[in-house]
Amino acid sequence: MRLIKILAPTLLLISIASTSAFAVDAKGLPDGFTTLHIGDSAPNFNLPGIDGKQYSLSDFAGPDILVVYFTGTHCPTSHGAMGRVLEFVEDFQDESFAFVAINPNHSSGLRPDEFGHTDYDETFADSKRYAEDYGWTFPFLFDGDAQVIDGRGHFVMPGMVESHAHLSYTDNGPLELDKSPVEEVMIKTIRNARVMLGSGFTSAISFGSVHRVDAFLKRGIECGDVLGPRLLAGGRDIGSTGSNADLHPDYAQLKIDGLGMITDGPWEVRKAVRTLSKNGVDVVKVMIDGELISSGGGIKPGVLGFTDEELEVLVAEAHHRGMRVACHARSAAAVKQAVKAGVNFIGHANYLDDDALTLLEANRDRVFVGPAVAWEITFLEHYQSFGFETGSPEHEGYAAELEATQTSVKRMREAGIRVLVGGDYGLNITPHGTYAKELQYFTDYFGFSPGEALQAATKHGGEAFMPDSSLGTLEAGKIADMVIVKGNPLEQISVLQDADNITAVIKDGKIYAGLLDSRSPHHKRPEELNHVLGASPCN
Repeated sequence: MRLIKILAPTLLLISIASTSAFAVDAKGLPDGFTTLHIGDSAPNFNLPGIDGKQYSLSDFAGPDILVVYFTGTHCPTSHGAMGRVLEFVEDFQDESFAFVAINPNHSSGLRPDEFGHTDYDETFADSKRYAEDYGWTFPFLFDGDAQVIDGRGHFVMPGMVESHAHLSYTDNGPLELDKSPVEEVMIKTIRNARVMLGSGFTSAISFGSVHRVDAFLKRGIECGDVLGPRLLAGGRDIGSTGSNADLHPDYAQLKIDGLGMITDGPWEVRKAVRTLSKNGVDVVKVMIDGELISSGGGIKPGVLGFTDEELEVLVAEAHHRGMRVACHARSAAAVKQAVKAGVNFIGHANYLDDDALTLLEANRDRVFVGPAVAWEITFLEHYQSFGFETGSPEHEGYAAELEATQTSVKRMREAGIRVLVGGDYGLNITPHGTYAKELQYFTDYFGFSPGEALQAATKHGGEAFMPDSSLGTLEAGKIADMVIVKGNPLEQISVLQDADNITAVIKDGKIYAGLLDSRSPHHKRPEELNHVLGASPCN
């Protein structure tokens, strides 16, 4: 007979046949807990597993012996014992033996000196990552107590989704975006990611990246090396010769390709998509038509940069490789071409006609539209300081574009088309950190109520980011993304624009505060957050 090794932390052996438990007496448990003795009946449990299933004691009724392994994901002792645990499971893996692991911890129950020894927190998400990293083949159940946060006097809402993000844009002018060294861009991008998360935007859909910065940023965020929102990473814009992605005139004899990938013909388009896939991109961004202010004689809104064949090839190749497609499409013609080709995210849609609206309505279950009007509004507010005169073609052009956008968005809203919050932030006149202005624009220009604007930023943004609808609302079983706010945005949507009103941000169950203060520690334990909330009550 093999000896059964008792490992640290704790193994509990249960004889299934007699439903008896073998355990050492426990001391100091809270009221309501019972100390087990030899011969006591094993208590039943009903716990979620990292595989998405619920488990109870009866699920392990087949084998003669059940070994219950209590472990913690943050604990260096648990990590040190892992080799022996896996050997133990392999040695005793037969029909008379079963093994299950349970994580009974949560972060608020740990001392500060217990953190920092590993890369894992005591959360359900990190329990899942922990088991995957070690290659566990047995059930791993989570019994961490719920974190109780006293948010009375504050407004609690789902985390917002920035649906037209340019995290690698560094608050430069449009013609300067690809001229900074990639090293400088990366440093500023890390700062931008932190600012976006601290502003209450826990997820972001990229609408284009300089170089390959987004893909590396996403990796850093997921690995815990960078603070930032959950990210669908974009790549360099795909555009045709003379498109809005073709920034630099030929006479300049420059070949700067940090922002745009200039492609002509189906095979060049296909190769560009394959290159982006190779670089780890989630979202392919394509410039379908142009801009009122275009450099180097670039195309204008309504002038299509690609043939139907080219765009259909692009979308098909992207979807084949598991990527989604976002587009710059200001005109009705561009929107119609995008919808017919199967584009997922349409940016702008300023000038809709009846046919474009009908097409969008028929595809409203799969297509999302983000007007991204911050550029136009800010330009019109400050055009004189940019060197433009009242009545100039640029001034009149953007005024007309904003008016057309108001009409188009109101029609989409009435047709039940999901309109997303996301404002093209990251340019010199739309700097990072001003993302919440977009919600104000939805109320002031499009006739949304504050609640509808919040829904566009949370529920609909979540549906765009995760088609399984696990993101964007406060419901049991959904991803724990929340923002705790001083003031009530349902009464005054502008409270979200003041960083001092963002008391805390919760992403994946992890609590952050002070992200916009470079002197402040960011990751907060629940008791620390309760202190923060108590120190800054809602007026």
